[in-house]
Amino acid sequence: MAGNIVLVGETGAGKSSIINMIAGAEVAPISNRATGCTFEHHSYILPVHGRNFKFFDTAGLNEGEMGTVERSVEIAKLYKLITRLDGGINLLMFCVRGPRIKNATHQNWKIFDEILCKKQIPTVLVVTGLEHEENLDDWWWKNKGTFEHQDIRPDDTACITATRGKLLRDGCRVFDDDYEQSVAKIQNLV
Repeated sequence: MAGNIVLVGETGAGKSSIINMIAGAEVAPISNRATGCTFEHHSYILPVHGRNFKFFDTAGLNEGEMGTVERSVEIAKLYKLITRLDGGINLLMFCVRGPRIKNATHQNWKIFDEILCKKQIPTVLVVTGLEHEENLDDWWWKNKGTFEHQDIRPDDTACITATRGKLLRDGCRVFDDDYEQSVAKIQNLV
């Protein structure tokens, strides 16, 4: 096994969709409902560039605002996962949904990067929901200063779309090209 990768972020940030992108199939349940569908962490062994990694899809933070998992309970569960994971964590993927960033993003980053991981674990930022942007990577360069102002400084970033979009008459989907580029970006982060 090449290593453990933990995906964290708010409800609806696209963590399960990223798992499915890497798998090339729908292995993690996803939902477009108002509440999340991942209530406990689930692990998936998936190949990336010829090596197997164990990915952990976690329940969404801030789910307690409208949903089923209180934030403090979820943070405690994540802490337990992070500190007891056999082999430790090799990469933390902090997932946020763009193009607008929520107020809780800074608080969640601080909890993971500074408190739980103690700035010892490589942490990457994955921004999903950018399918309507002209150039996905430009979004980061336009917004990087905002993140830095909030002391969010990831080791690397990927601005992606985690959806292929609606089916077109020719059998393709609206965001197929951006989606394929997004898969490659996620694989390169790993």
